[in-house]
Amino acid sequence: MLGSNTTGFLAHLIQLQVTVSRLLETFGVDDDYSAPQALWDTIKREIKLVIQQHGVQRAAWRHSTLKMLKRKRNRFLRGQPVVALRSMVLPPLDTAIYYLQQELVDIMALRAGVRWREHSERSPTYLKKIHATRSHKQFMATLRTGPDHEILTTDQSTMRSCAKDFYQHLSTINPVDEFDIDRYLSRINIPHPLSTEDAPITISELQHQVSRVSSLSSPGDDGLGYPIVSLLFGLFPRSWKSLRVRLLPKNNDLALLKNWRPISLINCDAKVYTRLLTRRLAPKVSGLFNKYQTGFLPGRFIAANGLALKIILEQANAWRMDGVGLLLDQEKAYDRVHPVYLQKVLAAFGIPQILITSIINLFFRNRVAISINGFFTDDVDQQRRLPQDNPLSPLLFNLALEPLLLSILQDPHITGFVSPTTVEL
Repeated sequence: MLGSNTTGFLAHLIQLQVTVSRLLETFGVDDDYSAPQALWDTIKREIKLVIQQHGVQRAAWRHSTLKMLKRKRNRFLRGQPVVALRSMVLPPLDTAIYYLQQELVDIMALRAGVRWREHSERSPTYLKKIHATRSHKQFMATLRTGPDHEILTTDQSTMRSCAKDFYQHLSTINPVDEFDIDRYLSRINIPHPLSTEDAPITISELQHQVSRVSSLSSPGDDGLGYPIVSLLFGLFPRSWKSLRVRLLPKNNDLALLKNWRPISLINCDAKVYTRLLTRRLAPKVSGLFNKYQTGFLPGRFIAANGLALKIILEQANAWRMDGVGLLLDQEKAYDRVHPVYLQKVLAAFGIPQILITSIINLFFRNRVAISINGFFTDDVDQQRRLPQDNPLSPLLFNLALEPLLLSILQDPHITGFVSPTTVEL
């Protein structure tokens, strides 16, 4: 099995491109597949096998070729050739050696998570050390278990079981009364977008989104990165419903699972699709948010709320005004978005039903496996949760939050702060 990011280096190989092209020609439109998405998953599986074979062959070839070139270079230098002959023979050998060594360096840089090298470091040993340091920081040494987190365990199997139970509990929806949601939304004046595209996605849109993404982005469960997707050119492939989650440490007690940030490794073709949805939705709904909604929106800065609060406190203190300040922070906010509530909010904003169906099917009822020290847990049934690293998630979270903000702004019993200068903040 190849590393998660190293497959991208194979995309530029002519031999691999030819092999993939020939493989694609074997899939005809008349093949017996139940649906296009099933055919797409089959194509991806076959391409993944081809890439793995090429990766193994490339690594073996690179190792033997480097040994041969270095041996040839040393043998040539031992003959003490004249300067003129050295200037003819050495440059091609050095160039070939440099090219193959650079491949090794770039692969190690990916594994080490290094995207910027201050002094153009090329030592594989140095990058291997960085990779080891990074892996050590992300290693989950112990985990607190039990009802009150009183038991400390280092057993890897127990830790995976606890992680599975923790995220299953977090991803399980609570019962909601749809009538209450409808009544809640009906009392709020929610503006509607003028129009939202629901036309079929075109090839040019796909090509544009693929060209904008980073070739270093980690792939999902299918193992195909953006460089491979760039070669390929309602209902979703089954592979889009299978997610892998990697945990990154925060700064608190790392023996508690809540202090690890889950990062979903989504298949690159699925991320291209969500980028297309974001591109279509964002221009239409961005103007619908009230002026106090400053997160994840173009032309707005979330720190502006902090500045406004500072001004309010200074004015209230200067004029000796009484008041109450309330700070609300929802724990695991993205993880608690309910699909039924989100579906009704999107409908209230006038989002076309075809897009709502696509969003709900894509984001919920997925199979999620969490990586604990390199080994995956059993699948978690993801009934709720917006992945934080999905390009569409911030926009969906803003839409889910907007009714709460509107209900506060439109409540006649809540006046907010008005400064003595009558300038509303």
